[in-house]
Amino acid sequence: MSSKRRGELHAVVFELELPTNLKSFVFADISYMSKMIDEQEILFDIGTTFIVTSVAFDDVEQNWVIRLTGTDKGLDIVTKEYIDFYRKRMVALTPTIKLGEFLIIVGQFEKARAYFNDLLKLHDQDDVYILYNLAWIDKCQGKYREAREKLDRAYEKENTNDLPCQQKLRDILNDIGTIHVIMDEHEQALNYYHQAMKISSSSAIFNNIGLAYKIQGRYIEALEYFNKAHEVSDGERPSGHYEIGITLDNIGQTYNYQGEYSKALDYHLQALRVKQKTLPDDHMDIGISFNNVGFTYNNLGEYDEALTYYQRALQVYQQCLPEIHLEIAILLDNMATVYYCQKQYTKGLEYLYKALHIEERVEPISRLTLGRTLNNLGVTLIAYKHNDEDNDKEALDCFRRALAMYDANGSAQSSDAAISLYQQGKLHHRRKEYYQAHELYEQALNIQRSVLPQNHSATLKTQATLIQLKTELESNEKIDVPS
Repeated sequence: MSSKRRGELHAVVFELELPTNLKSFVFADISYMSKMIDEQEILFDIGTTFIVTSVAFDDVEQNWVIRLTGTDKGLDIVTKEYIDFYRKRMVALTPTIKLGEFLIIVGQFEKARAYFNDLLKLHDQDDVYILYNLAWIDKCQGKYREAREKLDRAYEKENTNDLPCQQKLRDILNDIGTIHVIMDEHEQALNYYHQAMKISSSSAIFNNIGLAYKIQGRYIEALEYFNKAHEVSDGERPSGHYEIGITLDNIGQTYNYQGEYSKALDYHLQALRVKQKTLPDDHMDIGISFNNVGFTYNNLGEYDEALTYYQRALQVYQQCLPEIHLEIAILLDNMATVYYCQKQYTKGLEYLYKALHIEERVEPISRLTLGRTLNNLGVTLIAYKHNDEDNDKEALDCFRRALAMYDANGSAQSSDAAISLYQQGKLHHRRKEYYQAHELYEQALNIQRSVLPQNHSATLKTQATLIQLKTELESNEKIDVPS
């Protein structure tokens, strides 16, 4: 540390006295896990509080020395509701597991992985929890097959115990279901969620069932389960818990897909506020909320505001995620959409190709995300070079590949699939391939009428385009199109 003053900045040394006889004072030396060799790191439990015992200036070293002493008074300062929640949630966990879970919650995935791998080498009695948490880390880092393998091992270990813990089995089944959702295996996911529900319900399971329905375009059912999750969360978790923010984000996303953008923005901003109260600034979930808010501003036509939030999301992701990660691809795709709306097609294509590069390398491939990027790429290619034969062929290939992705992941009847059908129809329409255009418009309209609210702008747009097509055909007397 520099011992010289720099303007209004002053060097400060904190000296911590850590009593070992206090009831609420839990800490561990994790210096051996630090990326900085000469850095001493101590991990403190929630509610850990210090009192300032002295502040003095060291004339020799030219820095301030602030002495702090641990105290039990944190119980009176940090909300009792929040502390009691974690105490109750972790009552069956040893302190070693608690410390590792805190590392995951604050987004320190590599430190948590090293910590739990060390525990696993000791053949610790908490093997099931260790495997469960290692799977949690894998899932956060996009290593889904590795996560599934660890969850299977954890389930087998617990299920073969003389007295298996039902809550452990429920949580493992729930997480296996989540892996199936990510791998576009929605029926298998729902099967695992319902197995978990037979043991007992929880907000996490309701939330995950909602996600499976949302991906399939079943938005009314998705909202039903997200709202159940939100209601149950109020009883399960303290107010302001970050997982409540995740549920609020899911509700917001569903309203976005239904075209209710003002409602969506309200939920996404609520989610962001909740997460910012309890998570560090560089946590992935903070980045996801920034992305969601940006996406909604884009839908509302506020493009500069959207880009501001997207840039903030990118800054977070660059700090906490590897370069090849699905969330980064989703963000790049969203940024490309803003550039498309601003008619900056070259920049939009640049971001879409970056997103595509990531999505084709993520394991396993997310067909839903890849389908959206392919669709957006097709639309942008057409706008970039209008009436260009090579561009039209590449765009048509993008739309067909997108539809194949939606069909493969069980979302062929979603609003995303309708968008691809509509855009492909527009391309045929412009090329005067009327039969193909009419068929694609009709398919898009049928999906939109089944999954979107009445008088949704996308549905009205497709209806208007169909009317326009029929008017053109009648005036030219070229062909009879079914009414």
